[in-house]
Amino acid sequence: MKLDISKYIKEFENNIELLKKDYLAFPHDFFFTEKEIHAYFYHLCLNSKHFITKSGNNLIHTEYPTPFKCETLKDKPYIKYAEIKADKIRSHVDLVLLNPNFVNWIESNGKGSKYIAGLTNGLFSEYILDLSKNYKEFEDHFKEPVLLYALEFKFLRHSFSGTKYPIKEILYDIEKLRLLKKIEIDGTKHNFCKNTLAIVIIGQRNISRASTIKDALPKGKEHVMIMKE
Repeated sequence: MKLDISKYIKEFENNIELLKKDYLAFPHDFFFTEKEIHAYFYHLCLNSKHFITKSGNNLIHTEYPTPFKCETLKDKPYIKYAEIKADKIRSHVDLVLLNPNFVNWIESNGKGSKYIAGLTNGLFSEYILDLSKNYKEFEDHFKEPVLLYALEFKFLRHSFSGTKYPIKEILYDIEKLRLLKKIEIDGTKHNFCKNTLAIVIIGQRNISRASTIKDALPKGKEHVMIMKE
């Protein structure tokens, strides 16, 4: 039975708003690191009990591997696709929401968890073609992407000097998310991810720089959410 993915997306976005509400209500320096914010959001999602499938699979995952290798650039957009046989490595997305229909489809067809995790042993240039074949089969049948949401977090707690950092890193994350939405693997195109969002959290020590950071980033909720104390 095909599940209504809009319900999962809405609940996920409700948790994003709850993260913002809680963060602003907490005292300064409640979180010391960006990883702690990842963990707190992960906790919110699992605590809502909406993201565990009937078979017990978890739809929320951190450090999810990109289905492509990445090449880092010195200038904008700071990242681009690398060829599957290039001497490069995959990047990772801070947190993703898997499509429950994809997870159920993989399970019902006995295809194995490697297609859900996006990882397996062997050469990337070989196993990515197998992953791509299964992604395409699911996409063609369900008309839905593998991922419903992908998030990147940037927590600017400590003060910094200069203007290029951290804007460069934020723009890198935004471009990585853009690449994730519509990918191409050895000529096969995928609408891989439905929604993406970069969450930029500006701590008390950087409030004076908030407008400068905001002005340097793409406009629109679909790109970035600014949270500041």
